[in-house]
Amino acid sequence: MWQKKIEEKFGIQVIQCAIHRDEGHFLKNENDEYVLDERGNRIWDLNLHAHIEFFALDKNGINRYKKRDWYKMGKELQDIGASELGMERGKDYAKSGQKAPKGLNRRQYATKRAIEDRQKVKIKDLNAINTKLREHLKQSGANRSNYAKLEQEKKRITPKD
Repeated sequence: MWQKKIEEKFGIQVIQCAIHRDEGHFLKNENDEYVLDERGNRIWDLNLHAHIEFFALDKNGINRYKKRDWYKMGKELQDIGASELGMERGKDYAKSGQKAPKGLNRRQYATKRAIEDRQKVKIKDLNAINTKLREHLKQSGANRSNYAKLEQEKKRITPKD
């Protein structure tokens, strides 16, 4: 079991592990341009990752967390976690010599999430309005071109990523 491997290697105990997809990035091509889907929207690539919480005291009550060692330990923990959980290992920018992409700080992330939530609400409202309009068109005996105009307008006002 992977938790035992970590405990034996580092002397720290895994308290909990959560695997999820709540982060990611927009895909870019080799020219650093966003990759677009068939509707012209940027493609969001979700990142499967794990958050693991540790109890850093060993069996003798000695704190195993030392800042100077944690960076190296963190890399080894990622290797073990990826291997044992069947996940793809994140890129080791130190080995490749590339600069790691800058992530969002807490405020930027909260702002991004708030904007996404507002867009979801707008899209939900837009879909409800579209449903009512389609029902109205149906009752009015509308033809295909009327429905096409409605869908074209919906597409025009739907928020992009």
